Amino acid sequence: VVDKQGRIVLANQAFARWVDQSSEQLLGSRASELPWVNADGSPGAIDYPWLRAMKDNTPWEGIVLGLVIDEEREETRTFIVNCSPVQGPDGTYQGVLISLEDVTQLEASKAELEHSKIAAEEANAAKSEFLARMSHEIRTPMNAILGFTDVLLRGYAENAAQRADYLNTIRASGTHLLDLINDILD
Repeated sequence: VVDKQGRIVLANQAFARWVDQSSEQLLGSRASELPWVNADGSPGAIDYPWLRAMKDNTPWEGIVLGLVIDEEREETRTFIVNCSPVQGPDGTYQGVLISLEDVTQLEASKAELEHSKIAAEEANAAKSEFLARMSHEIRTPMNAILGFTDVLLRGYAENAAQRADYLNTIRASGTHLLDLINDILD
């Protein structure tokens, strides 16, 4: 809970552990002076939801913020922040109740899932490119084999030298095709 000036007036033990201070040590310090970062990890200008809730006297929900837990190890926890203005006995707003839901693991899983998705898309693109190239590489010698076989079967070869040349082309194409198939299987 923070007062109208944004000073902490109540902090539970879980939050105190996250910032490595006791609840008593946190009392009176400004919540916005803690090492908060934006959802993307950048320390730039942060629009603190508890300050907006105080200014507008309306709740703010679902705001994602990070809190640097250990600068040396670059450890940051990610929270969904919900803020509700708190009325005093006279009906005026006296502060804001801030609740923090630790979603660090969820955000890490989401990032890992996105990384896996990108890797799968890259693998699929590589597979498609491989199949397109192999299709071309296999069709070329196969067309030569079928074309020259058809020429020989129809008797279009003019002489024995041309027939031998066509048969050599069929053999070379067959050998090339077999080498391709072996390379693919390897």
